[in-house]
Amino acid sequence: MNLNCPRCGSDAAVTWTTAPDGTHYTCRFSHGGEGPVSWTVPTTPRPGARTPAAGRSARTPAAGRSAPRRAPRAPTARGGAPARTPATPLTVNERGLAAVVEEVTRRGGHALVEHAGTKREVVVTGESAEGRLRLLVRTRTAGDWQSRASYGEPRAPQEHSTTFWVLVHLGPGAAQCYVIPEWWMRNDIYEKHEDYLRSHRGSRPVGHESDHHAIRTERVAQWLGRWDQLPVLRSS
Repeated sequence: MNLNCPRCGSDAAVTWTTAPDGTHYTCRFSHGGEGPVSWTVPTTPRPGARTPAAGRSARTPAAGRSAPRRAPRAPTARGGAPARTPATPLTVNERGLAAVVEEVTRRGGHALVEHAGTKREVVVTGESAEGRLRLLVRTRTAGDWQSRASYGEPRAPQEHSTTFWVLVHLGPGAAQCYVIPEWWMRNDIYEKHEDYLRSHRGSRPVGHESDHHAIRTERVAQWLGRWDQLPVLRSS
């Protein structure tokens, strides 16, 4: 069963309901302002299933035998249309992905959400589909962004990055996106974690085995709205 949206290619926000005519899918991402996308996969008969011949009625059960129990009909809304299950609200992470997909699309790029193990990445290409950029998305609604100290690694600056972290803040207004080259983010995590350990004599004062690492806004403030680093996108 393919759950990928035909518009954005992601299954991160797809819900579905079944009905006699097939399975109805809806991707709840905003798709650059276009709104949710819906599509239907028609029901196909099982291989080898027999249907009554033309001009003949279906056989009736012999006397003394009860008719087979019919499967309950799918619920219908007024007018006979298939009833839809109310959509489950998007999670914080899904909302962050949706904000990034919308911004990329608004700037003329093509965004595809792909799975990378247990994580999802946004793969971005331009109109010519030449070159692929990977966006690793982290989302918050308050406080700090949550990450791992083990992501820290000494990195040298790269002139042309192909992988970025996008830290998304979901507030009462438009989503704020901090677009950060991966080499910079990993190096910053490494340096800040090393500073933290030195200030506590080489180890965490609590939870020695913890891999948690928080990223505060002031550390990444310079990267707010820096979509200009992605050459496949328009500047505005």
